Amino acid sequence: MIGRNTFVNLKLAATVGSLLAIASSTATAGGTDRHWITSAGGTFDNSENWDGPVPNANTTAIFDLANTYTVTFDASAFSDRVLIGNGNVTYNLGGFSYSLINPITTTPSIVVGDLAKNFAQLTITNGTLFAKFTNIGEVAGSSGWLFVTDGSNLLNDFHLRVGHYGDGVFELSNGSFADSFVTQIGIQDSATGSAIITGLGTELLADSALIVALEGTGNLSILDGATVTSGTAIIGEQLFSIGSVTVSGPGSSWTVDGPFDVGQTGQGSLEILDGGHVIANSFVTVGTFLEPVQDPILGGVGEIIVDGEGSLLLVQGDLYIGFIAYGRWTLSSGGQVEVAGDVYRGDWLEGDKQPQTIIGISSSSDYQTPAITSTGLIESFDTRIELVDGFVPGNGDSFEIAGAIAVDAFTFDLPLLPGSLVWEIQQDETSISLSVIALCPWDLDNSGSVGTSDLLELFAQWGRAGTADFDESGVVNTNDLLILLGNWGPCPE
Repeated sequence: MIGRNTFVNLKLAATVGSLLAIASSTATAGGTDRHWITSAGGTFDNSENWDGPVPNANTTAIFDLANTYTVTFDASAFSDRVLIGNGNVTYNLGGFSYSLINPITTTPSIVVGDLAKNFAQLTITNGTLFAKFTNIGEVAGSSGWLFVTDGSNLLNDFHLRVGHYGDGVFELSNGSFADSFVTQIGIQDSATGSAIITGLGTELLADSALIVALEGTGNLSILDGATVTSGTAIIGEQLFSIGSVTVSGPGSSWTVDGPFDVGQTGQGSLEILDGGHVIANSFVTVGTFLEPVQDPILGGVGEIIVDGEGSLLLVQGDLYIGFIAYGRWTLSSGGQVEVAGDVYRGDWLEGDKQPQTIIGISSSSDYQTPAITSTGLIESFDTRIELVDGFVPGNGDSFEIAGAIAVDAFTFDLPLLPGSLVWEIQQDETSISLSVIALCPWDLDNSGSVGTSDLLELFAQWGRAGTADFDESGVVNTNDLLILLGNWGPCPE
């Protein structure tokens, strides 16, 4: 992976190189196409592999053979554009760079998948590819895949588009780096785009914005220690778009420096799993806008899921659940949300469209620190508690739900507990917690009555601390046996 300073130097070198390439090629015919003709692969700068002279700064290099092959580079190279219309092509850049210098900002420098009904794949290894912008899955009915791997770099001055009108897949892996001004995934309503950013040291940078599902369907996965940084972020921008983002695994992170919308006017979901982190340095809205001209009224549907010990959503501004549209957030199995501003609940919609809060508990060790914390206000939420993976809390278990400078009272939908176990809610001006108490603590098996199985459990704990230490002496002994026998029979209602 390249660092920021190296990135700037590469950009500068590419700009100078582009000017030199344009100057040196002015004597050649402009606007021409060159087709790769060697199905077995070969060297880029060997004219025998082309249907004419080797491509230069005025030439579009076209790869449309329905074969799998590798193009090797013995030196840095320049072309006007590259089109991958068919087949499976690998660029082994050999430590060099390949610069695509078409000056028209509305014309993509790289197109992978520019032919309907064809499958095209490009893999970039061992070097740097410079472009104005890149389209993957350019036309309706096309399928394009672009892989950047093994420490390689894809540097775009403007857009990286994954799934423009067709289907596109972009995978960045093994310590590689990609940069663009704007990255869009799933652009037109006919498009499906998927981006996978995976592996320790792998980084995607979208300087201005990262949009997952503009009008189409888009998915972004950040996995296994990879990182993504973007200026702003939208998941599910336009009405009927469907966007999803997954950040999973220790070290995997997405940092958003500006406003962050999950379900702006479309459908958007953000899942933070298994120790992944999302850091929002501004405000976050979950379910942002409605489209009132629609009948019935339609609009944004946003959902955030934070699941697993170490999974974290950190918001440096305010967090809005259901800003003007429908929003829901689920925290489960130790996943946490920390907010440096306030946490607001929208109240524009009625009934089952009201904002929802779900907290899933899978272990007695979950939420010994609050699931939701804020340095400001946490407004009141209707909160459903779910028990995950068959977990049943025991007598004395407690769970911290929220903590802030000021917390409005929550209302709870609590699951039934077995036997004499009941929930107890503790709320004050700064915190909310739940605990489990036993109305009949001698009912060790939570059967609803004190009987033989409880007696056997007491003997199994004899001589040590345990749940059968009714007198809290620190050890189960004769006195606890007498207490159990004194409460033999059905527990009181």
